[in-house]
Amino acid sequence: KMRDDFRCLLDELNPDALILEPEYMDEAVIGIAVSGTPVLVYDTDKVVELLMIHEGFNLQDAIEWNEYNIIGSKGEHYPIHITTDWYRYA
Repeated sequence: KMRDDFRCLLDELNPDALILEPEYMDEAVIGIAVSGTPVLVYDTDKVVELLMIHEGFNLQDAIEWNEYNIIGSKGEHYPIHITTDWYRYA
């Protein structure tokens, strides 16, 4: 399973790396950053989609919740967030 693969690898590379909860957020993991401190990389668009599915948010509420509660949290072991749909956030 991908979930077990990235968790095992991340545990070896950086056991202090933050993993988003709840566990359904694992579906938004797209990789591990290899420059600097190894941390997870999340697809922001998928995070927003998962918030809509699992938390019942509409699109705007999911975007705002993600920006404030997830992307707004920063630190050495915090994940990186990317989007390929940047117009959504303009």
